[in-house]
Amino acid sequence: MSSFNTAFGFVVDLLMAPFGRPWLALGGAAVATAVLMLLIVRWTSRAAATRRAKDRMTARVLELVLFRHDARVSFTALGRILAANLGYLRILLVPLALGLFPCVLILAHLACWFAWRPLAIGESAVVEARLQDGFPVAERAVELSAAGHVQVETPGVRKRSPAEVAWRVRAIREGADGITIRVAGEPPVRKQLVVSGALHKVTPRRTGPGFWPALWFPGEPPLERAGSLVEVIVHYPARQLFVGQMEVDWIVAFVVLTVVCGLALKRPLGVQL
Repeated sequence: MSSFNTAFGFVVDLLMAPFGRPWLALGGAAVATAVLMLLIVRWTSRAAATRRAKDRMTARVLELVLFRHDARVSFTALGRILAANLGYLRILLVPLALGLFPCVLILAHLACWFAWRPLAIGESAVVEARLQDGFPVAERAVELSAAGHVQVETPGVRKRSPAEVAWRVRAIREGADGITIRVAGEPPVRKQLVVSGALHKVTPRRTGPGFWPALWFPGEPPLERAGSLVEVIVHYPARQLFVGQMEVDWIVAFVVLTVVCGLALKRPLGVQL
């Protein structure tokens, strides 16, 4: 999964690279996702069967409108509309199922761009190191060191159960170098920490091995299984997107833009929906 995430993330990063503003980048991602989903539908569905299902559904709706004053006919027409809808959904079931996994991957990688933002110069954030259950956090040394773009402001605050150590760091100049956590007797572990005023990919968590952690937090390779560190977390600020004065959740904006792009592009791509 890690190698797949690296390859998929490289493609997403290339797509995001030309854009300097979040809304433009989100629009570009929506266009690319809409094209991908339309091509999946085109390659895995039968256009003629889809057209017949749509025509059947339209005919049932017209039947309900024309005979709306006849209670018996209207009641049976409602059943036929439901059956026509189920038939239409059955035709699209395979394309939807095949498109589900790419959509989840796309959302996970786009979250690194739109769910959080880098630290701005002067901002502070908390860095957490979560360790294995039972780790003697009070007896063994756990230290954080940072590159020149951030400054460690506080000594580690330790918590026995669950075993955690937390520090506060402050951004002092732009950069994307890593911070390093050292557990006594173990190899150092690096975690990226980004300070930037521009649109930039950030990964809030570096997690341990496993399918689900790699799926939800794909930005960095997993931690070694043999180490005491289970997870390293940087509490980045949430990215805010606005339409006028109203804040909009990035997932809602992405879904709406993708649907609009899909409807606009289905005819040029020759896709029957």
